[in-house]
Amino acid sequence: MMIFNYLHTIVHNQRKFLLLIFGLSLALRVIFVLSLEDKFYFSDSLAYEDCAVSILEGQGFGDFKRAPLYPLWMALVYFLAGGKSLLVLRIMDSVMGALLVLVIYFLGKEIYGRIAGAIAALIASLYPMFIFLAGLQYPTLLGTLMVTIGVYFAVLVFRKNQIYLSSLAGLFISIAALAIVPLGIVIIAAVFWLLFNTNLKFKHKIAHSCLMLAFIILPLITWTTRNYVHHGKFIPVREDAVRKMLMFEENRVNKRSMAGVQEKFMSMYKNPGTFSRHFKENFVNFFRLTPSLYLKSADPNYNAAIHEEDKRITKTNKFSQSQLSSLISAVTFGAILGLAILGLLCSGKDLRKSLLLLTAILALAITYSFYYGKIRYRIPVEPLMIVYAANGLKIALTYIGDRFKRRPYPFAMEN
Repeated sequence: MMIFNYLHTIVHNQRKFLLLIFGLSLALRVIFVLSLEDKFYFSDSLAYEDCAVSILEGQGFGDFKRAPLYPLWMALVYFLAGGKSLLVLRIMDSVMGALLVLVIYFLGKEIYGRIAGAIAALIASLYPMFIFLAGLQYPTLLGTLMVTIGVYFAVLVFRKNQIYLSSLAGLFISIAALAIVPLGIVIIAAVFWLLFNTNLKFKHKIAHSCLMLAFIILPLITWTTRNYVHHGKFIPVREDAVRKMLMFEENRVNKRSMAGVQEKFMSMYKNPGTFSRHFKENFVNFFRLTPSLYLKSADPNYNAAIHEEDKRITKTNKFSQSQLSSLISAVTFGAILGLAILGLLCSGKDLRKSLLLLTAILALAITYSFYYGKIRYRIPVEPLMIVYAANGLKIALTYIGDRFKRRPYPFAMEN
């Protein structure tokens, strides 16, 4: 009973709880990154660092043709550190990861109440995948933080109906798209939710929706204009955006085709069976417990080959798939997915508000189903799943407490 009394005090003293959960989250992430080699684990990180160094040397982005936000973040960290420092970068990414936990708390609190928010923050602080993100040096963590903040502001629109909130929602989701381009689709999801799942007046729905949609062009205007000036051709955020779109041919899916957008969309129309099979398979893969491609190159010798050319990368990738990593993924995400379904189905009076999370999750899953559904593509919406899971866990614990006439003390309180 003493531990329940202590939890009661902590959860209902928001300032103390946030300090505690931030400290726990940061400590776990710093401990993890201190265990890593002083090298990058993924070859893309080399391109981001090269661009960051170019920015610091006053040469701008140079020939960089990816989304620009993460190299800007690296450049800022290196500038503050007084030079290249992978350790400082990882510690700052750890701080970013701890901030994500706090955002998840406020998102959960806004939808399901303070207790659910606290449970969501605790889950997020301990979730292995979120801890690993601090050591990846990849845009995933930055994009996840930005899009979660954007979704939080969009949820606030439901209750407060303030135009500045939809502005902030659109802004942060657009910033997220400058880290991970497909995250821009979350703005479309938010607009759909505003129009069909809120009780705002029609004119307010239109105003908020138009404002959010206006922010979609921000990544295009800023980075695409820069690309046109520098490269002399139209490059929508990423040069390989068109190449990554798949050709759905009659007997196979061609992921390397250099065909144009129109031809690729026509391939879907001409081969609906191939497209449908691929789409369904990868939509399911987006939610698999242990996706077949797990944070690694398909070539097990890829890191070793890159290491021979650039010593900044490790010879082996400790994030590669193994029986242990598969087990951890299956247990942790499996539990979150199961509880999330329960939390969604038992949302009750909060259902309309919570449907923004489901809309955003499905929007990203559908977007990647035109390409490939992988675990790292799902990560940016896992905070939304965790909020659902927190509600599911709160409901399950309350039910168990009622069943045995022993309510779990901290979970039986008013929100």
